[in-house]
Amino acid sequence: MSKYVNLYEHLQQSEQSSLKMSFADIEKLIGITLPESAYKYRTWWSPSETHTAARGWVKLGWKASVNMSTESVVFFKTSGSVDHRSFWWVNSGVSHKDQVSGGYISCPIVRENDIQRPTWINIKYVQKNDVIFSYAQQEIKAIGITQTDCYEANIPKEYQKIHGERWEVKVEWFELENGFKPKDFIEQILPLLPEKNSPLRTHADDPSKIGNGNQVYLCSISPDLASLLYKLAYHEDAGVIEEIVASEIEKEKISNTEKESLIKSRLGQGKYRSELLAIESKCRVTGIADERFLIASHIKPWAVASNSERLDPNNGLMLAPHIDALFDKGLISFSDNGKMLVKDQSVQSVLLSWGVDYKKKFGRFSQEQAHYLDYHRRELFGFS
Repeated sequence: MSKYVNLYEHLQQSEQSSLKMSFADIEKLIGITLPESAYKYRTWWSPSETHTAARGWVKLGWKASVNMSTESVVFFKTSGSVDHRSFWWVNSGVSHKDQVSGGYISCPIVRENDIQRPTWINIKYVQKNDVIFSYAQQEIKAIGITQTDCYEANIPKEYQKIHGERWEVKVEWFELENGFKPKDFIEQILPLLPEKNSPLRTHADDPSKIGNGNQVYLCSISPDLASLLYKLAYHEDAGVIEEIVASEIEKEKISNTEKESLIKSRLGQGKYRSELLAIESKCRVTGIADERFLIASHIKPWAVASNSERLDPNNGLMLAPHIDALFDKGLISFSDNGKMLVKDQSVQSVLLSWGVDYKKKFGRFSQEQAHYLDYHRRELFGFS
């Protein structure tokens, strides 16, 4: 039996979202003195192979934020009855290259009541499988999937005089082949930016400065803004952005190679997209062939497809964004011989306003594509 069992039971029985305890309180509860390392090293309070005490409360859904100078710790809950994922925007600046190559984000540890650096404190609320957008030199340059919860770590010796100890999160970064400037899309982005601690300027005496980066570090952003950024980055459907993370894939017994391919297929990178473009080089409906304006849309949705179906280029169409919006919602579909099926008269009116002749045929589909289109017609379009 663990010598910290009384502490674990105390946390498990608590209905509060956070608990502040002094080291003395903990020693009184467990009936023994904490080891010397708990007083000397912040890392004792973070889970690792050697720090088994922390692993115990992490398993119960708690994290610890320790204040070594006051010899106190705040435990706060990280899990609840509702499973959700958070989205973050990190203004990396000059540290972008180091963070991406090193596979992390980090910042110095500051106190809870530090009103000067609230966006540094945000990092301790990051959890495994959150999504992070990295902004540097006025561009979104990478998208990351967190591989760990936030933990406390030691700064490398050459930096300790500057920053001391730090918070850190391991991140699997996916660098964008072509980064984009959020300011170029500020009319779309501005309504979705947070009112407090925004990563970009939302107000300025000089209107030309709206959309410039703010001097902040890590900002919480909404799923709507995350979806927009994802779409601007990859020109791909972002309706299921939460499914790009490794958590869903890790539940299945698959190889690391297949796992990487699955993640990248959802990020619009690599083999899947290139193979799809070899089959569908343009939008069948509009004729647009410029890849920058095409969305790789799964015929049988990613959410219900098997791993092999998710990576199969025959389960995809390259569509212009407005056509993809209708196809994704099941408002249009296609017969095997390329005839467009239209849900109702209101959709017909929309297509006509776009100059789309929905009565024409848009090219016969292959036998492999027809297999997926059968699912789309039955389950999304509602064609029996």
